[in-house]
Amino acid sequence: EGVSPLNLNGQRAQLVSFDKGVKKWIATTFKGVDISVDPKFIRPLTGEDLKDYDFVFGPKSDFDTVASQLTDVLATKGYAVVRLFVADEEAEEVLSTTRRLEEESQFSRLAVEFERGYLGR
Repeated sequence: EGVSPLNLNGQRAQLVSFDKGVKKWIATTFKGVDISVDPKFIRPLTGEDLKDYDFVFGPKSDFDTVASQLTDVLATKGYAVVRLFVADEEAEEVLSTTRRLEEESQFSRLAVEFERGYLGR
């Protein structure tokens, strides 16, 4: 049995590098799949494309910038909606582990007197 090609039309991705040998971009999709893409099929994402997220965090994201801005959003809103580039199977595993930890009461809120300093306010 052969492997069938993935239909990636319309998928959102972050460009990682340009392969000069084949003149294609290497990109990672929001679902964590590394692909090569002909430049003619690439378009920049708009604010509308990303409106559901406070942050999109992929392999080429600047960790320091994201950390700084994420702290500001957490301090202001109290939560942040972050899109990580992970495969569906990995996301389900994370959710399963999170549910288990919640059932075991492993999550708790910081003491109020520590929150401001911890979140950088």
